[in-house]
Amino acid sequence: MATTLQQVKGYLDEKGFKYSIDEKKQLIRTGFNMDHYVDSDGDKSVRIVVRLYEDGEFIEVLAPNLYTYKDGPNALALLQACLIASWRTKMVQFEYDPSDGEIRATIEVPIEDSTMTSRQFHRILSGLLTFVDKFHPMLKEAMDTGKIVPPDDEDRRMTEVMEMLRRLGPEGLKKVLDAAGQAADGAPAAESAAGSGEPPAKL
Repeated sequence: MATTLQQVKGYLDEKGFKYSIDEKKQLIRTGFNMDHYVDSDGDKSVRIVVRLYEDGEFIEVLAPNLYTYKDGPNALALLQACLIASWRTKMVQFEYDPSDGEIRATIEVPIEDSTMTSRQFHRILSGLLTFVDKFHPMLKEAMDTGKIVPPDDEDRRMTEVMEMLRRLGPEGLKKVLDAAGQAADGAPAAESAAGSGEPPAKL
């Protein structure tokens, strides 16, 4: 058993998605509107390609040409951002073509002697679209400024702290720590809490 283009076509038909089929290349092309991702033409849309290999025993769902970045000053930051995004998600990985700078996101699944179900297919498709949309601001910032700002608030605060520490440098950090130590040495004793009639704060 294996997965066929007709089966994938049926899964897309279930949701009313528009698409085109290339029987010769064994692939289906479709596209979706996005909330955050913006392509190089300024459109909030992404192209998706579903391609079968090995007589339907291997399937790839990819978002080609998400970005193009070759020999720029922020290449290292962009690479780090791609790795952070891949590390924090299941299934999805980034690919980079050094010949033209293309960056794409892809999910590859070995089907072997089974058949991909509708539920499996739509999880893959939804996961890829969510991934592209969620991490676009981080990748765009890395490309444009060299800064890496993860999408979650907690990670963003950590990034801001790390950036502040970087700006302070070793000497500046030492001064801050020394000042904090002096402030702690001059703090009133804990007996003030007991004298106020209030229970000491729990640590």
